Amino acid sequence: MQLSITSAGDVLSLLDENTEKGPVYALHRLNAIVDVFWPEISDKISKVESLYEYENFKHRELAALVSSKVYYHLGSLDNALTYALGAGRLFDVNDKTEYVETIIAHCIDKYTKLQVEKFQSDGTAQIHIDQRLEDIVNRMFQRCFDDKKYKQDQHYAAQLDELASRGFTDRERNLEALIATMGNVSEGIRDFNERIQEYIGLLACFPLILNIQRSGSEFMRNLQHHSLSTISDFNSVVHRNQVLNHVVLAEINFFQKEKVKDFNLYMKILMNEQIQFYEKITSELHEAAVTFN
Repeated sequence: MQLSITSAGDVLSLLDENTEKGPVYALHRLNAIVDVFWPEISDKISKVESLYEYENFKHRELAALVSSKVYYHLGSLDNALTYALGAGRLFDVNDKTEYVETIIAHCIDKYTKLQVEKFQSDGTAQIHIDQRLEDIVNRMFQRCFDDKKYKQDQHYAAQLDELASRGFTDRERNLEALIATMGNVSEGIRDFNERIQEYIGLLACFPLILNIQRSGSEFMRNLQHHSLSTISDFNSVVHRNQVLNHVVLAEINFFQKEKVKDFNLYMKILMNEQIQFYEKITSELHEAAVTFN
């Protein structure tokens, strides 16, 4: 029988071992349980970050991936993206999790803003775009083309930045508009995911609320047992707990019936819009490529 893990404390303690074996094992375990125990891991995030910053540590990318996931759950997308870039290929764009989709959306948003700034500066400003940022964008486009079976168009994704930098006159405005539109789409995804995170955070508070209720009821029973409170006092506490229970259950039912349904509907609409948008990009890149033939 497999025992369920109730705490990440034992795993986190392995990060302090002087040998490399302990921290490596701990990172693999933390990466597997971070979606559940991220509040506990976040208290020790500095230890994970220090492993990434230690250049002689052979598993720096794994430490970066764990750090990225913790910051994602904390709602710090900038830090989450920074460590996702440090994770290299361990950040798998083909993984269809909410974490990966959110980081990709934030990555595209940042990348497109930098590209628009390059267009608007006319080469006068020194705007540096991290190569790792471009790598994630290019891998995302390749995944898109793979999913839509656009195998003949995969190499255009890697040429997006090169075409933009050449500044061909009659295509420049079209590409700038496409990049700006892409930024708006990714911003919409990010805002939508933030709303979902708010509900997830709300649901995460319910066990704590229920524990407080149980503690309050137990305290009142002890007071009544020692004749320090009346039956009326105890019944009043029970009544308030029952009201709170109904509120919690009502919120959970509303979330399950309405918000999940809305999420599926909006995601279907969003994915259809993305498909149309990427098809438009493919068409523009085809036309742009003809210019250089």
